[in-house]
Amino acid sequence: MSEPTTPEKPDSPESTEPGESDLVREHRLLRMLIDLIPAMLYVKDAQSRFLVCNEAVAQAMGTTPAEAIGKTDFDFFPKEMAEAFFVDEQAIIRSGQPLIDREELALARTKGEVRQLSTSKIPLRDSAGRVFGIAGIGLDITDRKRAEERILHLASNDSLTGLPNRATFSELLNAAINKCRQAGTRFAILFVDLDHFKMINDTLGHQAGDAMLKQTAASVRVSAFPSIRSTPPRNAP
Repeated sequence: MSEPTTPEKPDSPESTEPGESDLVREHRLLRMLIDLIPAMLYVKDAQSRFLVCNEAVAQAMGTTPAEAIGKTDFDFFPKEMAEAFFVDEQAIIRSGQPLIDREELALARTKGEVRQLSTSKIPLRDSAGRVFGIAGIGLDITDRKRAEERILHLASNDSLTGLPNRATFSELLNAAINKCRQAGTRFAILFVDLDHFKMINDTLGHQAGDAMLKQTAASVRVSAFPSIRSTPPRNAP
């Protein structure tokens, strides 16, 4: 008695279309792949014209992948920005050397804002080794850079008031002491105390107390350093 055999699993409709050749299927799946990757992917020729780009690139430029073909960055970005992209790409084509993890700014037309990108571009070569274009990938690092800036800010400033914290104050104080000692000058420290602050917290709540601290800090900051928004200059006496 023969053992039962497992029937072959038919191809899913997502992987094979009726009458689709292997080459067409491969092209369709590759197109799907590059559009699903959460990064900006593109290929350009030796004149920096788009040969192919994914949806992420097209959306950022306010166009479609098909409409981008044959066009350059000058068709989508401000002149100065497009010129910087073009200069980098032409240097890659001439030298054959890649550009890796360049942090640069790019205008996202659909969002109407400038985003920060980490861009890598590599030369593409034909069978004879001649460079005929470049392949690029861009990662939007705007949110990451903002988070890093926020962490750096919190390391030296109070999270509620935005004023320098104790560690930064000590650093600034020591710098002022050394500066005055070398110059033979003096400086003064102003101590500000809020009368009856506990009463505000007890009667109106901590939210009202926090609001008062923020307002007081803003007034002190504007009065002492009217030209800055947060930590005073490192050499400020």
